[in-house]
Amino acid sequence: KIKVKVRNPLTGNVWNVTIKALGTGQQVRGALEGDTRITLYILDDAGDEDNCKTKEGMEDNFSKFLGGVAGVDRRNGRVIVIGTPIRGGCIVDKLNNASGWTTRHYRNTIDAERGIYLWPEMYSGEWLKAKKKEFEALDQRRKYYSEYETEITGEEDQLFKEEDFRFYDGHIESEHGDAYLILKSLNKVEYPEPKKIPVNLFLGVDPASSTKQTADYSVSMPIAYDANRNIYVLPYFRKKVSPLDHAEDIV
Repeated sequence: KIKVKVRNPLTGNVWNVTIKALGTGQQVRGALEGDTRITLYILDDAGDEDNCKTKEGMEDNFSKFLGGVAGVDRRNGRVIVIGTPIRGGCIVDKLNNASGWTTRHYRNTIDAERGIYLWPEMYSGEWLKAKKKEFEALDQRRKYYSEYETEITGEEDQLFKEEDFRFYDGHIESEHGDAYLILKSLNKVEYPEPKKIPVNLFLGVDPASSTKQTADYSVSMPIAYDANRNIYVLPYFRKKVSPLDHAEDIV
């Protein structure tokens, strides 16, 4: 915390200014200097690989951030958020083009085909191509796009897109030890007669050892897989429960 005096070059008025640096997790809400609340709140790189691991963790980060924003001076307070997008749902991703916020998005590769880059003296096209190749060799394309292009996921690394998902109505039946998906509709289009599709069934299990509010969920995810490589998500288990309760559900 430092205090300085700043003179307005136009009016000659002198202002007493307090600059305070706070670490992640320290209280911002209700901060006062005399009778003045925060007039300029700068949040720099609030998201990292640890606090952006889960959806719940990112929601907690965002909730704390909004609590700090609420304490900014309502007359002339401003908030500036600077950061690298770590995952979808992190603070900078949520604020991107959000109502009431102005977004400035900078990526190193502006137009690679025309050889236009944001800061060629610092990151040339050749350097970026080499760095991307390096991350690809490490199977970390997503990390390259996050750190150097400020993109949540690069196109080559985005295995699933929202438009790839379809929705069905149906259920599983067993006949002589074989599994069949009885498909009634696909993408809200009903079939005149339900389709009987032979499928293989698989079960993925992701246990969590804690029922704390901040813990991950215990998940049992069954899927059906047909001869055309369609994957159907079946009714699944996703709860914060004890390992014993989860084990009983698996059985």
